Amino acid sequence: MCEFEYLPNQHLDRAPAVTWAETRDFGRNFFARGKIEAVVHGHMTADAAVVAARGFAAAIKAQPATETDLLRRDHLALAAGSMVVDAQKIAGANSAIWELYLLPEETPQLRAAAAVLGKFISEPFYTELRTRQQLGYIVGSGASSSLRQYLQMFVIQSSAYSPDELRQRADTYLATLPE
Repeated sequence: MCEFEYLPNQHLDRAPAVTWAETRDFGRNFFARGKIEAVVHGHMTADAAVVAARGFAAAIKAQPATETDLLRRDHLALAAGSMVVDAQKIAGANSAIWELYLLPEETPQLRAAAAVLGKFISEPFYTELRTRQQLGYIVGSGASSSLRQYLQMFVIQSSAYSPDELRQRADTYLATLPE
């Protein structure tokens, strides 16, 4: 095991003194167990891509992790109009909302419409809720995708308002947008 674990910005003062052996040992430990997922792009056959991926795994001496040890994204399927609220206590005076609206299907037309809609809503959402109402220091919106599902997302983080107040104000503003 290497002498230190990776924590962003925690060991930058030590970086100039790190040796090649420490770097190599850290890499071996970091890549020791997991699941390699690769995208191969270019002039390569499927068989050659498999050989390349297996060669990479052999070079870093990766060992497979169990399925339960792998990070997996879960999707929750809800009926239209349903709402899920996940509330957590945090240290400090911050609160946040993160709303996601799933769009109905995955088609080229929907991808284009989601991108346009995201651009159309983003600036006025920010201007109203961040600039005019001064709800929080982080306010944003846009289109995104996950597992071939497209969605509109809205986020507000604030040290002055509760999550319920943030959600109510965001929903009130969104209701003013054209159908």
